[in-house]
Amino acid sequence: MKLRNLINNYSKVILHSLANLRRKSEAYAYLPIFIAVFGFIVYGLQASNYIISSRSILDEGLYLLKGYYFAIGKYAPFQDYGVLTNHMPLSFVIPGLFQDWFGPGLLVGRIYSFGAGMLALGGIWLAAKRLGGKWWAAFAVWAMALNVSLVKTYSVTFSQVLIALLFSWLLAFAIGRETIRWQIIAAGVLGGLLVMTRINMAPVAILLIVYVYFQHGWNEASIALGAFLLVVVSIHVIYWPDIQRIWAYWIPEGWFAQLDDYFPPWRNGRSYLSSPFNVWIRNLDDKAWRSIGSFWDGFRFNFVALFGVITNLVLWPKATKKKQGFQLRAAIFLNGLFLVLLAIHGWASLSGASCHAFCFSGYVAFFNFVGILAIISGAPYWRRNNGWVRGFVSLAIILIVFSGLGYGSSDVLGKWFAELEIPQWLVQTSGNENATMWGLIENRLGFEYQISRRFLPAIAGFLAAVAFIGIIFVWLKKNSRNSLTRFAYTAMTSALVLGFVLSPTVLMGGGDGNLDCSGNVVENYEDIASKLQKEIPDGASVYYHASNSPIALLYLENVQIYPPQLNNTFSYSDELGPDFSDELLRFGLWNQDLLESWRAEADYVLTEGRHFGEWQDDVEAGIFSIELVTEPLEQCRGNDSQLIVLHRQN
Repeated sequence: MKLRNLINNYSKVILHSLANLRRKSEAYAYLPIFIAVFGFIVYGLQASNYIISSRSILDEGLYLLKGYYFAIGKYAPFQDYGVLTNHMPLSFVIPGLFQDWFGPGLLVGRIYSFGAGMLALGGIWLAAKRLGGKWWAAFAVWAMALNVSLVKTYSVTFSQVLIALLFSWLLAFAIGRETIRWQIIAAGVLGGLLVMTRINMAPVAILLIVYVYFQHGWNEASIALGAFLLVVVSIHVIYWPDIQRIWAYWIPEGWFAQLDDYFPPWRNGRSYLSSPFNVWIRNLDDKAWRSIGSFWDGFRFNFVALFGVITNLVLWPKATKKKQGFQLRAAIFLNGLFLVLLAIHGWASLSGASCHAFCFSGYVAFFNFVGILAIISGAPYWRRNNGWVRGFVSLAIILIVFSGLGYGSSDVLGKWFAELEIPQWLVQTSGNENATMWGLIENRLGFEYQISRRFLPAIAGFLAAVAFIGIIFVWLKKNSRNSLTRFAYTAMTSALVLGFVLSPTVLMGGGDGNLDCSGNVVENYEDIASKLQKEIPDGASVYYHASNSPIALLYLENVQIYPPQLNNTFSYSDELGPDFSDELLRFGLWNQDLLESWRAEADYVLTEGRHFGEWQDDVEAGIFSIELVTEPLEQCRGNDSQLIVLHRQN
């Protein structure tokens, strides 16, 4: 009897323990969900601040203003003598439709961006969950939420946030061991919408079809291809034949005869990296150095994605049975897709072929999360034991990357390093002058202050890399029998984790201040718009002379504008002379001849404070009178961002 009671008691204890364990495991199963939700909240709180405080730059104004014009029928995409449609139509039409539904203005545009960003984050979470499970999905959310630069970019009305929305859900539907046919169709439709939003996303559609074929077979691939073509062909039919202009911009002349009438008379994109290596490397003022700085800026602001893909390549596992199948194909697809997009966008931005070097980081924002998903596809299978070759490669990578990050941070850290005080005996000084790091560099190497500001952070980054590598070696020596074979894995993963933790700091994404401003920028635009509407009557012709966002014109929907001016100097050229004025105007471009003609006939001039000096003589001569000088649109730019309304007097 005692034995039976003892057994019963022990059984109760065991059953109770198992029940507690089950409850704990169930609670634990929800932990990654809670962590991901908290990441959504952190992202949303940041974005809600940035949609109010971020300054508006040219691209945002163009997407909103042109999109609204297209939505209400004032202009049509690609029309002759209309606004320059330099991207696929949906990049303008979709934000334009939101304004047509809810009213034009910066606030509506920013709310649209906020919603698109949150939905994109949901797509990234789902894609990561299907690829690696709930914990990896939580990692993906936090990799996005901690990337301050990316949150800022997705919080204003750039096409990046729309691409992120479409692209993330495309991947969420396409990636998965078990994919239902409707998900394949949805992925194909989203691929079509993606390409019809930005032409630079065309490689995504090609690689998607290839991936679906190898992952799910020809039947599914053909269905995805059919859905993709249905969307692309339908939108081409709507805007045919003038949509051929967007293809003619990129396709070399002579390839397709039907494009001959659509080649623009002047192409803005020009490559400026034409100097030989042995020339520009010694000329620290060469434009190539600007491209190098832009590359490392982009690396800083997208560190986890870029370094994660590099880590994937360095630690790529052997093709074991465990790795065969779904995971291998997904890893090849995601890493290959990221590298292809990086190469294309790197060429387009850093060479000047599409835009100036400063846009590289923004270009990576189109596909940053692909790198995050690539990490998830490869990390569980990274090699932990590697030979000396991989160890040497990883060592070189860390030295180069840390130095590059330092070089890229020179705008925010260069002044601090250059003016860092050092012992006076290290540099020749007179009297009681403070010795600075710049003084030492100038004394020993003859470098000017600006050069020191640029390169001292790179030197600091190199020294940080040396210290980091030393710490890894010491740790491995104490904790691993095969320290050499474990170096590549330990060093690369440690650097990746370090970059992940530092993502929101000034060194990384927190150092991107291009959109930073103070106060309520949206409210400023709304207040000033009401004053502009009182001063400029409906039907008046307005000469717009401002180098920043043309958002102000969005509130003056019934005035007449000169469409090529919207793109500012990016659509201006005098290379062809006045005989080509009409041809330029037909394509949404302009020159000096058109400038003078519009200036002579405009009823009103709307200019920024920074440009008022160019109109001072006309005001003093009585040609124009000053009707309104507004408060600054953006406090961070001061009186430069004042809007000044000039009214023609004769």
